[in-house]
Order: sequence, then C-alpha cells, then structure tokens
Amino acid sequence: LQVGAAMVPDAMWADYKRESLGLTVLSTEYGFAAYVLAPECLFIDEFYVVPERRKLGLGKYLLNDLCTVAHNAGLRYIRSTVSLASLTASSSLSAQLAVGFQAIKAENGSILLQLEVGPDGKRIR
Repeated sequence: LQVGAAMVPDAMWADYKRESLGLTVLSTEYGFAAYVLAPECLFIDEFYVVPERRKLGLGKYLLNDLCTVAHNAGLRYIRSTVSLASLTASSSLSAQLAVGFQAIKAENGSILLQLEVGPDGKRIR
C-alpha cells in the first residue's frame, strides 16, 4: 500500500483495517480480501489481486478460502458490492459474475452481489 512516498507494510494495513473498521484481512503474495462476518453473511469489503497476476484464476483461491471461513462461521452467503463509480467497476462485476455471484440489488450507484456457500463449504454456481 503506497502512502505518500513510503510503502505501508501489509501487516500494518491489515491492523488498521481491523482496528478502524472491524475487518479481517486474508492476504497472499498475489492479493488480499478484507471482510467482516455479519449476522447473515460474510461481507467482502475489499478484494484485490495484483495486476500482473490477474486472469490466472488466483482470485478463486481467495474466494474459496472465504467460502471456508463463511462455512465455518455457519454462514450460507457471501456478499459484496460494486460501486459503479469505481474505475474497475466493469471488470469487478464481470469477475464476480463469472465465479457465481448473482446481482440481488442495485441502488445509489452500487450493485449488491451474493454468492451461496454450499453445505460442504464450497461455492454453489
């Protein structure tokens, strides 16, 4: 994470997200997912794969790990939003739809997406 002229260590950024927003950060060498366990779903606040590793299916590995987290927490759904104002809205929406998310609501310039987690902790398409 770039802040001014210095890089913020991933661990510090994860600590900040946890402390300020109550998020948990799952990180790998190719990306991260910041999420919160809500009463009815695991909600993805941020999901990122480094540009040079995109379109290789690596995001699916992160998503599969999130499915396991949701399943272990007794949750049946994973949700996220795509802001239509984002520079990456089109690619984010396409990627989520491609792995099984369904758009369930659109309002105020955002699309709410949902993915069902099966009883085995895997994605249901």
